[in-house]
Amino acid sequence: MNRTYAFGLLAFLSTLASASTESEKLNSYPTVLDAVKAAADRYNPMSIREDREYMGTVNRAKSGYTFTATPGKRGSDKVSIRIPHVEWSSVVAFWHTHGGADSAHRYFSDLDTEVANRFDKPFYLADYTGFLKVYSPGDRTLSRFVAGRLGLPSLDGFALGSPVKDQFDRTVRVRTRAVESS
Repeated sequence: MNRTYAFGLLAFLSTLASASTESEKLNSYPTVLDAVKAAADRYNPMSIREDREYMGTVNRAKSGYTFTATPGKRGSDKVSIRIPHVEWSSVVAFWHTHGGADSAHRYFSDLDTEVANRFDKPFYLADYTGFLKVYSPGDRTLSRFVAGRLGLPSLDGFALGSPVKDQFDRTVRVRTRAVESS
């Protein structure tokens, strides 16, 4: 991931003003995983097709969980979202997509893991493979050497993440293509 992404992500973390983040507040989901899967199913196909990242939060609501979504810049690892100060206390997780088919897009960046660790919240990743992964605060990260061997920048902090499992211990899959309407 390039350093432009870093500046976008840091802007996302430090900004408390409202922005053009789309909120899915009309729909409420019973669990965090249901909200993450709904966000990933909706935005991952567009992310892959447009080679654009989408990022957002999962928020606790009165009747369950909701999500927000913000598009990044096409063809880059740059995305920044803003969380209004009044909503920060309801954030329970972060989620994002990684764009088009590129082997580097299967991993959590050093900045993704930094966000999860800094804010003590899980960070979910949907990518072109259709597998949903999560990096939880304190999870293992890759060394510079291993990152370089995987074709990533030689930096500490990249991570594989863990496959997300449902309540029946099945691996959670997300959409990679838009659903055709009949």
